[in-house]
Amino acid sequence: MGLLKSHNTTIRENQISDFTVSTAQYGASVCEILGTTRISPNVIYWDDFTAHEHKSSQKSGKGGHSKTTTITYTYTVAVILALCEGQIAGIGKMWKGKNVYQYPNGDVGLTLFSGTPDQKPWAYVQGKHPNKALAYENLAYMAGVIDLGDTGNMPTFNFEVKGKLLDTGDGVDVNPADYILFVLSKVGLGGVKIEGIDNYRQYCKEADLLISTPSDSTDAKSASEIVNE
Repeated sequence: MGLLKSHNTTIRENQISDFTVSTAQYGASVCEILGTTRISPNVIYWDDFTAHEHKSSQKSGKGGHSKTTTITYTYTVAVILALCEGQIAGIGKMWKGKNVYQYPNGDVGLTLFSGTPDQKPWAYVQGKHPNKALAYENLAYMAGVIDLGDTGNMPTFNFEVKGKLLDTGDGVDVNPADYILFVLSKVGLGGVKIEGIDNYRQYCKEADLLISTPSDSTDAKSASEIVNE
């Protein structure tokens, strides 16, 4: 009676050693969102790029004496994604690649920090890397340990940001009259009296003439340019 000799084969996928990000820009301007606008974030922190091993085995041959083990990897990374100047009202929709989610959603793995003046550092960084833990006061951002799948590449994220002055319009967009006063206040002209501003506000309300900013372009502009637009 013959004996069948067992045969084991291991197929191991190449492991990625580093995280690739294309949305980290040093010195980028931080926009201020009035109303509701979809924006792409800027990666300002990443750490703990981790490979997670997955094994699967399959038996073959007469009596299952041969076994093939396949080893693959998926990856995670801890990130902070800067959005805009805070404090914002919240986040609506989120886009991860072609997939759309409503915030909050555990499948995305990100938590909003709305950008309050007394904002605390992300607990994850504070616990694992206390020397890197920054509060980023007055900056709205998303933070979390995200799933990269089987690649080391950062997914494309976009966020629907609910910004400031929502109460001046319909809860989504803002009244242009209040927008003008806000801009003037930001450049130190909050005490300026504008004749007819109340009539203009009422006209915009009745005509449903409401706006959100910034537009697709987030380049810095003077207050006069913004008001003229």
